[in-house]
Amino acid sequence: MNPIAKLLSGASGALGAIAGLAVLALVCHVTLDVILRYVFNAPLNGTILFVSTFYMVAIAFLPLALVEQGDNHISVELLFDRFPGGLRRALMILGQVLTVIVASLIAIRSGEEALGKYALGTFSLEGGTKFITWPSYFILPAGFGLMALVALWRLIAALLGIDSGFRGHNEIAAYMPAEENHD
Repeated sequence: MNPIAKLLSGASGALGAIAGLAVLALVCHVTLDVILRYVFNAPLNGTILFVSTFYMVAIAFLPLALVEQGDNHISVELLFDRFPGGLRRALMILGQVLTVIVASLIAIRSGEEALGKYALGTFSLEGGTKFITWPSYFILPAGFGLMALVALWRLIAALLGIDSGFRGHNEIAAYMPAEENHD
C-alpha cells in the first residue's frame, strides 16, 4: 500500500473506530438511563441531548471517509453497466470530481460553523444542567474533510492510471476500456 493510501486509511479507520465507540457509548448510556428511570425513578439528565448531539452525529458522519475509501456509498447502476468503458470511466471521474467538490464545500462551511460555535462557547441547558455542545460541531468538518481527501486521492490515482491503494469494488481504473486497463 502506498504511503498516501496508508495515511488516509489510518485516519479513516480512526474516525470509523470513534464512530464505533459512539455506538457502544450510546447503547450503554441509553440502557443506564432506562434502568435508572424505571428501577430507581432517577433518569440521567441530558440523555436525549447526548444521543442527538454527540452520538448520532458521530455515528452518521465520522465513517464517511471509510465508506468513500471502499467505494461503498449508495449507487444505482441501472444503465451504467450498459455504457461503453470510456463513457463509464468518464462518468466515474465526473462523479469523483463532484464528490471532492461537494464534500470539500460541506467541510469548509461546517468548519466555519464549528469555529463560530466554539467562539461562542455554545451549550445547552437541560434539567438545570449546562452541557457544552460546541465540540459536536467539529464532527461534520472532520468527516466530510477526510472524505474529500480520500475522494481526491482516488481521483488523482485514476487520472494518473495508478492503483489508489484502496480496495473498493468500483475502482475508476476498472472502467477503462480493456486496451487501456493497466491493472
